[in-house]
Amino acid sequence: MTKEQFLELRLNNQYLLQAVPRLQVVKNTCGLQAQFFNYPRHTLRIRAIEKDNDWTSGLIKAWALRGTIHLIDPNDYALFMSVKSDTTYFDSWFSKHDIDYYGGMILECINKGINQKKEIAECVRQHFEDDKKFEYAFSGWGGLFYMLANRGKIIFDSVTTRGFIPAPKFQKIDYDQAMLTLLKRYFDFYSPATLDDCASFFLTPKTQIKKYIKELNLYEFYYRDKVYYTNTFDCESTSIPKIIFLAGFDPMLIGYKDRNSVIEKQYYRGVFTTTGLILPSIMFNGQIIAKWKENDKDIIITPFFKFDSYIKTLIEDYVQDTFNKTSVFIMII
Repeated sequence: MTKEQFLELRLNNQYLLQAVPRLQVVKNTCGLQAQFFNYPRHTLRIRAIEKDNDWTSGLIKAWALRGTIHLIDPNDYALFMSVKSDTTYFDSWFSKHDIDYYGGMILECINKGINQKKEIAECVRQHFEDDKKFEYAFSGWGGLFYMLANRGKIIFDSVTTRGFIPAPKFQKIDYDQAMLTLLKRYFDFYSPATLDDCASFFLTPKTQIKKYIKELNLYEFYYRDKVYYTNTFDCESTSIPKIIFLAGFDPMLIGYKDRNSVIEKQYYRGVFTTTGLILPSIMFNGQIIAKWKENDKDIIITPFFKFDSYIKTLIEDYVQDTFNKTSVFIMII
């Protein structure tokens, strides 16, 4: 398999060559990581058929894979709750009694319609004798809210806000059945991928992933001295876009442990920050060449090298077609 064929297959499976219905994107990506709501919005913008403004319709926001916030189909809530880890970063700070006591007060507030963190903090602050425990309970990383969500008690009240509501009722699915469902979706969307890629995505040991591989009926092949798996070798398109603006936490980057095929080592920290963020980036012929951000009027681009007039023209055309904006500001390096 050539580099071009490999890229084409991956872009095709990720719906970057031909758009599909929005819900199909959300399901087959195994949810869209959503710490910042504009990131999943752009992920759908470049993959989904629907181009209307009501892009959040029919979705919920909840902690899901890797203990991070995702947009998911509400019909998949039980699926994600069935494969979650039973441990969290905050376990060492809160005993079962703490979770029942303080968590119970938080749930009482939410059930009364007091659903914003700041408002809830004001309601329960007097009951915390330990300032550090209060700080951890309301940590920006989730705290007790994440612990309650991990127990299936709460989800976010909407896709674009950070309030909370009681979680929908659900019945757990058999773990193996749930993992097989998610692994099938993973290889439908993210392939070609290695077992290391898959294990990294699910934060699951590779030995455990191996147990399910035979049941997925995947094709196995070698590429650049690694074993890859794919569900298909068919591509519906033979035209690879010259320019693609990827979202922050885009599936094209978050789905793999090895990103060397799309970004050079010297540019890595321009997109993958030391704090764990994956910033919006621009691909040219399958290689990341810049990062970008959007404000009300402009698209602001930080290139990783000096662009020639050809790349600038491609970017300007892409921005006009995708964002309906004419103002592109390319920073000088």
